Amino acid sequence: MASGHASNLPEMAPEIEVEDYFDATRFLSSKCAWKYDEYLGRAIVKEKGICSDKLDEGMLDFYGRLVTSRWLCFAAEPIKANHTLVAEFYANAMETNFGEGGVTTVRGVQVHFGPTIINALYGLLDADNGVYMACFKELGNQWFVDKLHDGVPPEWFVSHRGIDSHEFTAEAKSWLSIICARVIPSTHDTEVSLDRALIIAALMDGLEVNVGRIIVDHIIELAQGRAKSIIYPSLITQLCYNAGVVKYPTDEEKKPGKEIHPLKKKGGQGRINKKRKIDVSDPSFGQFSETIPEVGGPSAPAIGPLQEGPHKMRHLSAQVYGVDAQIRQLVAGLPSGPSGAPTSEGDPPPTISSVAASQRAMSDRLEHMSRR
Repeated sequence: MASGHASNLPEMAPEIEVEDYFDATRFLSSKCAWKYDEYLGRAIVKEKGICSDKLDEGMLDFYGRLVTSRWLCFAAEPIKANHTLVAEFYANAMETNFGEGGVTTVRGVQVHFGPTIINALYGLLDADNGVYMACFKELGNQWFVDKLHDGVPPEWFVSHRGIDSHEFTAEAKSWLSIICARVIPSTHDTEVSLDRALIIAALMDGLEVNVGRIIVDHIIELAQGRAKSIIYPSLITQLCYNAGVVKYPTDEEKKPGKEIHPLKKKGGQGRINKKRKIDVSDPSFGQFSETIPEVGGPSAPAIGPLQEGPHKMRHLSAQVYGVDAQIRQLVAGLPSGPSGAPTSEGDPPPTISSVAASQRAMSDRLEHMSRR
């Protein structure tokens, strides 16, 4: 009975695997095709050129380092980015077995993007980045102070916070702008990551940087889903064109970003020095004096300028004490009452509040007389 009952059940149809349709001439798998749509909607970090006009006059040291480091190659304006092509590149790159070579397929063409290929495109050397890493291990953050801040400890260094670009020198800010546009892309350059600061210090110290190696590492990060924005759009477009990838009439192109103007960069130290320029009417203000004459006689407070500590603090203390002495001297010469009679020899020096009260009393008396 049981077996007969089972034989009356309808037979289940076998499961059929249905593959998603995708354009095999453009994508390596359906997964890549889905990823392509996602990449099209992402923001692009545009590459930028460098305005080198009059750099050899206005920023000679920076211009010299641009030449010797071979980073003057970034001065030329990048080509228009083929947004469609770049999205296909990154979509297919997720199926790539990343090795030292670095190769993926775009529209049926193999595109190589290894460090040596990229360095050759820019005319840069296959340097060893371990050299400047070892320099940082030896010198630590003091290396950043010496190179990025011209030896003046910035606020972030003193407070042990993250690296901040506000107090960078003009040259350091220029290097940072180039790095954020061409090497480690970012649209924010206030809070500086360690890897960007390391490259700036290395360049200003005359050390070589393997740009191709850094770029490939970040391409891999994006292809593996560890980055949000589309980076190196002009570079990847150039690599694809050089490999022979065909441009379609329907491809969307985007212009590069506005060029970087190093001569317009203002160093942080210049801004700080400007804030310290204090102008007062007394010509002696700001001049350090080892001794300040006593004012006010025996009744003056026994508080004088600092005699110990850093020179700058003693200088500031003397300035403050000098102004305080000038105020006391001015108050001592003021009349003590409405009659205008000077204070007697034995009277204590008037206070600012008593002088103000006397002036109010005199004003009230004059007003009363005018009414009469």
